[in-house]
Amino acid sequence: MALVTNGQGAARLVGTLVNQADDPDRLIGVDVEPTVGSFDVVIADGPIVLPPEEPVTLARDAQMTVFTDRFVPGFRPELRLVFLNSAPIVTTVPVETQTGPYAEVEVLRAPDGDISPD
Repeated sequence: MALVTNGQGAARLVGTLVNQADDPDRLIGVDVEPTVGSFDVVIADGPIVLPPEEPVTLARDAQMTVFTDRFVPGFRPELRLVFLNSAPIVTTVPVETQTGPYAEVEVLRAPDGDISPD
């Protein structure tokens, strides 16, 4: 997993999730470590459905964007992935630029063009 930033306050979460349970689940949110301060998370097209044993590739199959001016390349924030049925997963992820393996990752601006949460 990684957060790919456009350098303008938006970062797309990339990686692959696999639901190893027998029943479908949903990724319903992400919490970012408190030292980041204010942030917004946008999940395009609603919750991310995780069918049993089928990989879901974030940034291709699902679009989750985090908006904060604190994500700079090299920073490793702690993320808490929140699911409807499963226990949360806590992990740190690197913040990367749109270069190399991440060159094709589309990172969107905030809907109103402003990264502030107000």
